[in-house]
Amino acid sequence: MKPRISPFELTILVANFSMAATLISLPQALVQVGQQNTWMIPIIVFPLFLAIIILLLRKKAVSQEKFQRIFDINKSKFISKAFVAVLSLFLILIFIRDLRALIDFVSVSLLSRTPIEVICVLSVVTLVYITWSGIEVIARMTVVLFLVFAGIVFCLPLLLANEFQISNIQPVLGADALPSILQSTYLILPWIGEVIILLVFLMYVNPFEKSRKASIIGVSLGLLVLFVLLLSEIAVLGTGIIMVSTYPNYQLIQQINLTDFLDRLDLVIVIFWIPTIFCKLALSLYCINKTVCYFTKQQSTNVFILPISIILGVLSIILFKNNIHHLEFSFFTWATLGILFELIIIFMFLFITRFHLKVKTSQKGG
Repeated sequence: MKPRISPFELTILVANFSMAATLISLPQALVQVGQQNTWMIPIIVFPLFLAIIILLLRKKAVSQEKFQRIFDINKSKFISKAFVAVLSLFLILIFIRDLRALIDFVSVSLLSRTPIEVICVLSVVTLVYITWSGIEVIARMTVVLFLVFAGIVFCLPLLLANEFQISNIQPVLGADALPSILQSTYLILPWIGEVIILLVFLMYVNPFEKSRKASIIGVSLGLLVLFVLLLSEIAVLGTGIIMVSTYPNYQLIQQINLTDFLDRLDLVIVIFWIPTIFCKLALSLYCINKTVCYFTKQQSTNVFILPISIILGVLSIILFKNNIHHLEFSFFTWATLGILFELIIIFMFLFITRFHLKVKTSQKGG
């Protein structure tokens, strides 16, 4: 039976994928470049991603049947195979990067005496269990966990109101602000642009006609969560602390102090934050498995999930000597590499859909 997800579930999947792993350490790099104006970045990039989604999901050029045809092993052309290959490599890089980020965060902040190999094994086992259940279960888990986490984030300005210092976000748009804002925008583009993986599972949305609206709302919600966190970080911690803090969001929630005895709410919030990262990783692993099934000429099977997860888990450990090397890749290498992959995927997808549209039109005319 073909899996189905609702437009609302698609909205939450897109929102969670655009911000879950982004919140681990990216704010540090953004603030190092953008300084006190970093909170504007989500507002600046929103129109760009709105235009990208509208361009990709054009009503007259894209249909559910076309998505199915792209991933149909019996009807695929060479360009479709190349498109899936590039998409698969893109997803693999995202999975390795995010898994190592999660492992390092848990190792540094929560389980400092536990070897990262043990954390990696436990994480991979958890991801295999979640992914094996399918896209429908991943979507439902994401909806529950993301809504709770987003609700907590939107409450942060109220919980931290007594810690806010307006002077931390001043001056706003100073004379030399434009170059730094552009550099910060460049750093964040590939991270938010990862939402293009929705092209892999968009065929499962029912009704498909609402997928574009759902995707737009999802990106908007993800950027809103990021905006609230960036503004809260800068207003509470200040740029000086954020620039030297590897995990500024975790340090932010440690500032919550409601009473004399409720001063460790950070652990409660992390309980909901980490599962949202697992949901993103599980969705990435599901999409990787789908692309592998494409090349092995099997419509749908879970037999590749375990070996894929083991191989990528090992790679996440051996490819980065330590957390510093991983952060350098995430902040600087991925800024260019991610944008390059996303541009290639977008152009290839536009070419494929236009090619199929021409074929379909010519067949009707004949």
